[in-house]
Amino acid sequence: MRTRPLAPIAGRTFTVLVPSIGLSTGQRVTPDTATCSATLASAPLRGRGSGRCSFRFPATAAGKKLRVTVTAGYRGATKKRAAVYTVRKA
Repeated sequence: MRTRPLAPIAGRTFTVLVPSIGLSTGQRVTPDTATCSATLASAPLRGRGSGRCSFRFPATAAGKKLRVTVTAGYRGATKKRAAVYTVRKA
């Protein structure tokens, strides 16, 4: 899973880039649909942007765990990826 910046920073926006999907033929394709969900210290976050994959953290988020799940779909099939990050100080 690619992100910008590489690690979440308190008080800033964190964006998850939707991954391409690898087919059984070896070809990589852009998903038809993509959605993101996230929790910060077990509290759900509301995402913004395409697929709701951009999250802004309060300055008090430093040291807390961020869990992000991306669900991408292509022609009816779906694939999920999840990652856990620790929010860094600004």
